[in-house]
Amino acid sequence: MRRSQAAAYCSLSLLAFTRVCGAQAIDLGHGVIRWDRHEIDEWIDTLRHGPSRLPTDDEILALLD
Repeated sequence: MRRSQAAAYCSLSLLAFTRVCGAQAIDLGHGVIRWDRHEIDEWIDTLRHGPSRLPTDDEILALLD
């Protein structure tokens, strides 16, 4: 979706969306940039629950120190 559509999807102004959005834009080439709704949903979920990734081996080892 276009930036304006993505901002509306998040109920944010265009300026606020541009400042805070953690979802990566997708460059489709020829100056066409779009945002994926599923990636926006994932970004919003991380705001509520934190990132949903598993810790790396180094992060686990650091916790054991």
